[in-house]
Amino acid sequence: MSASGHSMAARARHLGRQRSPIRLGNPSKRIGSGLVPYPTDGGIARQVWFEGELQFELLSILMADRRLMSIDTEAPELEWWDGLQWHRFAPQFVVHLEGGVPTIYQTQWHATVSEFRLSELIGMIRPFARAAGYGDIVLETDIELRAPPRLYNADLKTAAAAAPVDGGKREQVLVRLHASGGQARSIAELTENIVSSRPEVLRLAARMLFDEELALLDPKARIGPEALVTAGINQGEVS
Repeated sequence: MSASGHSMAARARHLGRQRSPIRLGNPSKRIGSGLVPYPTDGGIARQVWFEGELQFELLSILMADRRLMSIDTEAPELEWWDGLQWHRFAPQFVVHLEGGVPTIYQTQWHATVSEFRLSELIGMIRPFARAAGYGDIVLETDIELRAPPRLYNADLKTAAAAAPVDGGKREQVLVRLHASGGQARSIAELTENIVSSRPEVLRLAARMLFDEELALLDPKARIGPEALVTAGINQGEVS
């Protein structure tokens, strides 16, 4: 029995994949399971299955990363040793980003993580995951997933990425940012007299952030007219 009052086997049951016996065709927050589509390299649409609202929220955040290549929900189980016996861990999501190594993502409620000391177990599993070729295991709880404005920004970028954008207006924003000599500018300053309405400002800024033409000065800032941005890694040449 561990210091948490639970056996190692009982604690380990709260990690890894869980599957409901019935799979629905469409996402449903009420029921808590479904399939969500996501674009990948080359614009090819795929679908990924989620179980519960935390997994749905994690997928929403992952889909806001333009480097996303694929999400695997059927990765092979990992064997890991706790010092006394072997256990099996089935990754919830294996995420492949362009230019990176596969990373395991695991969701769980903060209260469960605390009660069963799951962060400690992740630390035990991590060396075995890295030996199997994974870069890391990331444990996401409701606390991290719902920390403002993480979900808001992700949803805004994903929606903007799916909508058409005026290339001329993007160019004007980049020219204005370039003229600032590398100084951070607010989104409102950069878009003034280029787009008129607040929804247009948000849509253009979110798209340019998604495409990494712009970058938030504070990565935890809420995307809005007052947010400060700098040049992103994909700004390229400005005419």
